Amino acid sequence: MPRLLGIHSNSHQNALFCLEWGDRFLLLLEKHPADIIATERWCGSCKTHVMQFFMKELNSSELISRTMTLVAEERRITLALIEHLAEISRRRVYAELGYSSLWDFATRELGLSEGAAQRRIQAMRLLRDVPEAAEALESGRL
Repeated sequence: MPRLLGIHSNSHQNALFCLEWGDRFLLLLEKHPADIIATERWCGSCKTHVMQFFMKELNSSELISRTMTLVAEERRITLALIEHLAEISRRRVYAELGYSSLWDFATRELGLSEGAAQRRIQAMRLLRDVPEAAEALESGRL
């Protein structure tokens, strides 16, 4: 049985229905009320395909504005990730899971690249030593 994930509309007032059907996602584009004209199956996140669908319709100003919003969100999420790593380190959860170090956990369990893991661990240590750096990291000054 399909499950409705969301209904979205674009600048032309077309409706886009996102459905989940088992392990598949179904995207239905409605050009006119009650007139479904295209159906496609997607393997992956419905959100990604909706974003791609609407991104093509953005003018340059809207595209830049949304990109800036994403950068701010990325900074916020990176800070949250660093805070989570700090708590994992404090509790030594990585050791409970059989990893020799937080870096080992971050690369093998979380799938971060070696460089990304190292940068986040360094940032975690900086935030531990200089808590006010969190605001600078989130704002993009750091």
